[in-house]
Amino acid sequence: KLNPSLPQNGIRFTCQLSRSDVVLTEVKVCYTVNGQYKQCSNHVVSNCPSEITIKGSY
Repeated sequence: KLNPSLPQNGIRFTCQLSRSDVVLTEVKVCYTVNGQYKQCSNHVVSNCPSEITIKGSY
């Protein structure tokens, strides 16, 4: 695990439907004012499916 102090619910994804595909539009990492990871608040809800494909070019 790359970030062992990052809790499982310390990251949230936002997706948007584009034609027939789901596109990842935002990644939110939650942390305290001093930079420590924390759980995202319960009102921040991911609208992404359980599996997404990330495409890109380098």
